[in-house]
Amino acid sequence: MDCALTKLDENFLSGKVPEEIGNLTMQPQLYSLRSNQFSDGIPSSVSHLKELQLLDLSNNTFTMEIYPTSPL
Repeated sequence: MDCALTKLDENFLSGKVPEEIGNLTMQPQLYSLRSNQFSDGIPSSVSHLKELQLLDLSNNTFTMEIYPTSPL
């Protein structure tokens, strides 16, 4: 099952983006996790989101560099 948008903005989520993000039954085209407090990285399971067109992680506190052209 696909959905157009999954939006979890401004929820004070912190730590690492959960590994389970890539195991969702619903496959969003846009996944927005902006304006939270994520800091510890992005799981490789994000690559399982085959319908994903945009992953918005802006305005978080990542302690590592994230390169826009890096494969997920």
